[in-house]
Amino acid sequence: MEVRPSKKAVVVWFFEKGPFLTFICVFCLYLVMMSIDSIPYVYNSELSVITFSSVLLFLSLFSLFYEYRTKKYFILKKQVHVKNIFGVKRTDFKDIDDVRVVRTPIHRIMKVGDVLVKSKKGNLAFECIKSPEKIKKEIHDKVSKLISKEK
Repeated sequence: MEVRPSKKAVVVWFFEKGPFLTFICVFCLYLVMMSIDSIPYVYNSELSVITFSSVLLFLSLFSLFYEYRTKKYFILKKQVHVKNIFGVKRTDFKDIDDVRVVRTPIHRIMKVGDVLVKSKKGNLAFECIKSPEKIKKEIHDKVSKLISKEK
């Protein structure tokens, strides 16, 4: 089963992952630089500040949209996979210790949630899922079936 982040993930990530801070910093830089009449030895300093600010904002927003387009989650027969920009992280159902749903205030506003899978190999996160309880239940059911087969 393939699960993708909700379309609202970009808005949640904007506030959680840092582009919001980038936006605030760029805006403050813009205000400070525009309050100075002119930077010595720099021709047309206003244009350079605006260009620099625009590039920073574009790169941060582009990284968010790229992450949204490439992030996928898979629940397979024996493993859970999280595919992102940097590769695939996976864990077997037999190694899973705990599965829980985490919702921050912005998650509640946007009606999404994260599913955290804690295992012996490390933690996996299904970020900004539309129905996190359903995913948690499915993973929990597969883990409990595996445990009951071993006994």
